Amino acid sequence: MLETPLKLPNFQDQFGNGGGGKYSYNDGATYTGDYYDAFGENWGPETNGQLVKVFNSNGEAVPFEAAPDNMRNFFQTGVSTNNNVSISHADENGDFRFSGTQLNRRGIVPNTDLNRNTLQTSMGKKLFNNRLEFRANAMYVGSSSDNVPNAGYDESSSVMYSFLWIPRNTPIDDLRDYTGSPGKTTYSNLTSRNFGETTRFLLSMKTQTASTHHVF
Repeated sequence: MLETPLKLPNFQDQFGNGGGGKYSYNDGATYTGDYYDAFGENWGPETNGQLVKVFNSNGEAVPFEAAPDNMRNFFQTGVSTNNNVSISHADENGDFRFSGTQLNRRGIVPNTDLNRNTLQTSMGKKLFNNRLEFRANAMYVGSSSDNVPNAGYDESSSVMYSFLWIPRNTPIDDLRDYTGSPGKTTYSNLTSRNFGETTRFLLSMKTQTASTHHVF
């Protein structure tokens, strides 16, 4: 089974990174003057193609334009496979059934997954000329993941939170180098202000493993 996001938020693409209608990248820590490059919000200039210095333009002014698909391009096509095998038998004295199911899922968020194994058995036995019937059921479910995405409002681990602060003029592919300059891993390589950590950094370095086992 293939999976894609059903619906994404509606974003404005008229304004980009900065504050007070101004933006020009300097060092990612300036709130005043002609820079306003420490702002994570989209309070900067209109994205009408004027030449502006951005965080990865090596000091050169480049067209300041919206990247309307920066969130959509982040997601990947999820793939789920579900395999099942079962054995059963029944006669006048009783019955039994055993089944095993394996689910493997690659999430729509990169570097996320889910693996689940389910074992289930049911046995019935008729006793005393069918005057008494005994039945037992049991189930085991084991789930594991190398990375479970956090969708809450949490700047320390939520990918979706980081999208609130990624400027509308920044293509998501420009953030693949999540470490940025030496010692700088926060906020999309755009600013030193710790609004949230980059999406790639969260998914690669701040994984949230999970493992659960249940018997019923």
